[in-house]
Amino acid sequence: GNIWLLDGENSRQATLRKREFEVGAEYHPAPLPTRLDPFGLDAAQLADLLKRCESPTVVTCLEKNIFGFNRTLAKEAVARAGLDFVPPDEIDEGGIEALTKAIEQICGFFNRPEVGYLYETPGGFEAYPLKLSGREERPEKFKTLSLAVKASTERKRSAVAEEDERKQVSYSVRRAVKRLEGRLVKLEKDIAEAADFEQYKKLGELLQINMHDVKKGMASIEVEDVYLDSRDKIVIELDQARSPHQNAEAYFKRYRKGREGLALLRRRLEVSKGELEQLRGLQSDLEVNFEAAREQHRAELASLMPREGAGAEAVERLPYRIYYLSTGLKIFVGRDGSDNDRTTFEFARPYELWFHTQQCAGSHVVIKYPNKSFEPSKREIEETAAIAAWFSKAKHNSLVPVIYAPRKYVRKPRKAKPGLVTVEREKSVMVAPTKPEGNSDI
Repeated sequence: GNIWLLDGENSRQATLRKREFEVGAEYHPAPLPTRLDPFGLDAAQLADLLKRCESPTVVTCLEKNIFGFNRTLAKEAVARAGLDFVPPDEIDEGGIEALTKAIEQICGFFNRPEVGYLYETPGGFEAYPLKLSGREERPEKFKTLSLAVKASTERKRSAVAEEDERKQVSYSVRRAVKRLEGRLVKLEKDIAEAADFEQYKKLGELLQINMHDVKKGMASIEVEDVYLDSRDKIVIELDQARSPHQNAEAYFKRYRKGREGLALLRRRLEVSKGELEQLRGLQSDLEVNFEAAREQHRAELASLMPREGAGAEAVERLPYRIYYLSTGLKIFVGRDGSDNDRTTFEFARPYELWFHTQQCAGSHVVIKYPNKSFEPSKREIEETAAIAAWFSKAKHNSLVPVIYAPRKYVRKPRKAKPGLVTVEREKSVMVAPTKPEGNSDI
């Protein structure tokens, strides 16, 4: 008959009562709070309670002063007695009788539970052996109260798991946004430092102009800066082991490298800005409608979730490995067979470029775009194709033909073997198989 006791304090009360009954007078439990026992509660006790109660409402008064009565049961008793919105000090004798009878009815349901009803409340799920008055939603009915309690426990666990997942997803997105913001700051700093590559071209040209004065073994030379109206002197550092022509070429080489490096840094900055914009949009979508956003951005979220550490055991296995191009673009490399199919048809957007070696078994490879309007460069296409060639049976060939096309032109024939697809409107490129630098993210 104690199944109605819901909180820890009430469970302790029931345990102490049982122990006191078993050992008799020899057992002296510690004093317990002076709450009323709803079983056998009479009108006089209830009237005295309401008279002494300092709570502003009858519901709060019953919740705080009657064993086993949570807020839901307190509201039920008040509703059955027709005392909604009536302050405790204004309840007359008839109201006291009605409230006493309502509490007795509720206790009767717990004494003889025949069925169970499951309600969803703001605090979670609650199971009762009675239908609650004044509740518009229809409860889920079970054959027994025990089954309803079991379902309540399972739903609570599920709700906790969903909340944990929500927190993990939100944290992973915030972490990715913060990481990208840090990358942008570093890239902008690197670009500012690399922007002075033009000086190397100038130094090389000045050496060429003054080649007749440059000798092997010199550590430096002071020449007139013909590019300045003031014709100020400028000191040019030299490599003593190099010839005059080699020293000039070394400066031109640093110029070319700096120019190419600056272009690469600027492309990385462009890619990173696009990724950050996409992530912030994803973050906003999650805040508006988490479930819809999680489904819409499944591919992006899957690659952001942790693969080790807390919560990693609940993360789904991904069918691809992640690598990065020199420009910072992310690519997905399918693992094998059915994983290739999943990589292509579950995790690639229709507008993203898909790669595969021509007439040769290998991984499906996809360039992940930072946004729909993104256009991959020739360099990015060739780098991706070279990685696709590496993850194929032709990896030891000197040159390998690789086809590529937007994913929307890749189709899976009915009953085709895992990894087998047909492609339309493809282009091809000859590349040397190249192992991606570094380890994959996954």
